[in-house]
Amino acid sequence: MRRAFYVAINFVTQSYLIRRMNASLTMRRQCRTIAVLLLIAAVGLALASTAHSTRFLAIGLGIMAPGAGFSVPIFVGPNVIGPAIVVGGTVIAFVVALILWFGTGNVLAPVLVWIGSAFAAALFAGDRVIAPVDIADLLPVAGSMPVLVALALVATRGGRPSKVAASASVMTAAPRTGELDMSALQLQRLLLDRALQPVDQFEGFEWRDQFQTAAVRYQVNFLSYALSLSHAHFLPAFSGYMLEAQELLLAKQSDRRMWRYWALESLWGHLRRSADPVPRDNIMYSGFVAAQIAYAETAGGRPIARDSHLDLRIGDHRSCYDLPALVVLLVAQYRKSPWGLLACEPHWIYPLCNLITATAIRTADARSGDTNWSAIAPKFRDSLLTEFTARNGQMIPFKSSLTGMAMPMAGGIVMQAFPCLFLNGLFPDLAAAQWNRVRARLDQGRWDRAFWPIDVGNYGFSRASSLAASAAAAVEMGDGESAEAMLEMLDRQCPSTVLDGVRHRPRASLWAHALEFAALCNHHNGLADLVGHRSEAAEGPHLAEADYPAVLVARAVEDRGRLSLTLYPGGRDSLQLIRLAGLQPDHHYRVEGPAPGLLRASASGEASLAVNLVGRTPLTITPLS
Repeated sequence: MRRAFYVAINFVTQSYLIRRMNASLTMRRQCRTIAVLLLIAAVGLALASTAHSTRFLAIGLGIMAPGAGFSVPIFVGPNVIGPAIVVGGTVIAFVVALILWFGTGNVLAPVLVWIGSAFAAALFAGDRVIAPVDIADLLPVAGSMPVLVALALVATRGGRPSKVAASASVMTAAPRTGELDMSALQLQRLLLDRALQPVDQFEGFEWRDQFQTAAVRYQVNFLSYALSLSHAHFLPAFSGYMLEAQELLLAKQSDRRMWRYWALESLWGHLRRSADPVPRDNIMYSGFVAAQIAYAETAGGRPIARDSHLDLRIGDHRSCYDLPALVVLLVAQYRKSPWGLLACEPHWIYPLCNLITATAIRTADARSGDTNWSAIAPKFRDSLLTEFTARNGQMIPFKSSLTGMAMPMAGGIVMQAFPCLFLNGLFPDLAAAQWNRVRARLDQGRWDRAFWPIDVGNYGFSRASSLAASAAAAVEMGDGESAEAMLEMLDRQCPSTVLDGVRHRPRASLWAHALEFAALCNHHNGLADLVGHRSEAAEGPHLAEADYPAVLVARAVEDRGRLSLTLYPGGRDSLQLIRLAGLQPDHHYRVEGPAPGLLRASASGEASLAVNLVGRTPLTITPLS
């Protein structure tokens, strides 16, 4: 039945003109939308104009526009105020259904309100005999939906900009080197405290809903992404609790609470029953988790799970996916997609979600030597420019794949800035041009108006997420001046407190904290370097174990067999035991630090070292020749 419905709609709407016109897919979908509405209006108009009873008049009117069926008394009697109120209430219900469609992928909600209101109006109208209504009086109702939607489509149309802006450099910050400072360590502790919980515990995570931006899975994703940046840039020679945190965060994504929303979205979005969140139109789960795995394993140089990365228990069945399996599924979907991009949820395409997913594919390719990304990149890039770029050059935040409707101005400046964090690892020229547009807008306007006052991580009233996400992108793009100004504004509007060595902004979401940390521990092209890095299995001396939070690792870098560490006490100064691995078996090493000395590696290449942590404690472990 569902397939027959789609075939019929396509047959009716794919007119000769639409098929022959050399138009973008967006334009073709918009023409199809208008054609469908005109067809519906024609059916309703034919029924209403020939109706000899109030019941059929109500059905005809209700088919033409949501709630219009309740206007029968306006056409056949003197009553106006009552029907107008009911019509207005139905229109409000229809708008709410449209919002539900956008927010949850529930394509059925608007249809049910529209059809349901038509039949409800028929029941209330009764079955009185009437003379047919003049067709001229019905035309305004018949044309209301096609005209309104056409105006909305024109107002939100995208299309290739006349010319991609030239890439004028805005780099003002050099790549960061060295170690995490105390402020960054205090913020990293907030993330680690949540990441290192047992898998089934989510203390400190924010439970709002599982359909939109405050979903807990996104908090898990971005905690992992931020920790991967810290791991890659400052702690590449440390496994220990950084690796453990990534393992636990990944395991949390298998928790049913992270993905059970999909059974509903698939049912009301695709009209099919499917509880498995991976195979189709759900890159906000599958693509984001793929990025989580790819970043973490590249940053640490080690796998973060022994067997399958995802273990989803669906009733009596199990669906298991590792990174290669996720990439194969995602690439197959990209090859089939007429848009070149994939839906993040049923029939809604977000470029940002696709950029994150694409970096996962490219990172996996860099690690495996595959060419999946290069095979889909040309179509992906062309789609970004032709279907998801507005005429003024702005990136379109999201678009309906069914109707072609888009909202270029949604979300404020962050929806233009934040994608640069990931776009830079895929198409640096597009990222530079996009950031130039962002910078130009910031230089010309008031920041309190540019940044949304809603924290999308928890729907609270603050600019924390907008500022933190934009600062993370600014750092990636090398715009240290903007990043510093954004973080200063964040400090003014959402002051932080430090309690027991953990830094926290009470008015900011966990998602915002993760992006702030990403800004603090990244550098120019930092994520791009991670995405394109062909990592080998980590070898050589490394810090394998340190007690958290007693030992805070601010630096762990290995260079030609020489291990450099910077440690801090997590609380009071204390004597702590750390474990080193990857040493040359039975080899001697010189230890330089507060207590210089020698140590000898075991036959397995490991050694334990007692360290007296007093404030900042640098250590160097060098092999003796």
